[in-house]
Parts: sequence; C-alpha cells; structure tokens
Amino acid sequence: MNKISVKECVFIDCISFTVVTVLLSTLWFIADRTAFLESRHLLELFCCTTLISILMYFTSKIPLESQLFATSLLLLDVAVVILGIGGGIFQWFPWEGKSVLQIIVILVTVFFVTHLIMVWQSRDTAKKINQKIKERENDASYH
Repeated sequence: MNKISVKECVFIDCISFTVVTVLLSTLWFIADRTAFLESRHLLELFCCTTLISILMYFTSKIPLESQLFATSLLLLDVAVVILGIGGGIFQWFPWEGKSVLQIIVILVTVFFVTHLIMVWQSRDTAKKINQKIKERENDASYH
C-alpha cells in the first residue's frame, strides 16, 4: 500500500468534504426543495471527513502487498466512520435497510470520486516533475 502523507490527508479531507457536500445538496435539491444542510450538519460532516483522513493515514502505514485489499481497507475506514459516527452518534439516518443502502452508495461514490481526483492530481504533479527534469537535462546538454 502506498503510504499517505499528511499533505495528502488534507487533500483527501478537503476533496471528500466538497464532493459529499455537493452530492448531498444536489440529491436533497432534487428530492425535496425544503431540505438543506444546516451548519451543525456541515460541522459534523467535516469532523467525519477529517477523522476518515486521519484513519486513512494510519491505515496506509500497514504493509500490504495487494492494492485491491489496501483500497478495500481504506473504503472500510470510510464505512466505519460514516456508519458508526454519522449513523450512530450523529444519527444522520435511520438504521433501516433502504437508508443504510443509500448511505453506502453515497460513501462509495464519494470514496471513488475522491480517489480519482487524488490520482489525477498525482499524475499532474508527476508530469510537472518530469517536465522540469527534462528541461534541466536539455539545459545541461548545452553547457
């Protein structure tokens, strides 16, 4: 498993908070125009996304060979926090089959969108680094 840096934890926290806020706002707008995210819910949500990123930081330190198992473990981090803290402590949803299934679909969607954005950002950074290396090699060949 690739170890997650503190900087990546901040990115994960910010990206996942933004994605889930936009997704929930869109779903609530479509389903019921009177529903909205209250300040308390946003703070609770931010606490959960922060806790998830911290949990992922420590989970990523576990030496694992299988990338599939590592990704599944990170997804489990998300599920434990959202279902345990969000559903249990903050009581965001009733513990009924349909509600829990909807929450699982949302958390899996947010997880993979966040993961894709992180991969995209990492590839962009790698391209910039490679471009700088190539520029330096070209500059060195003229001297």
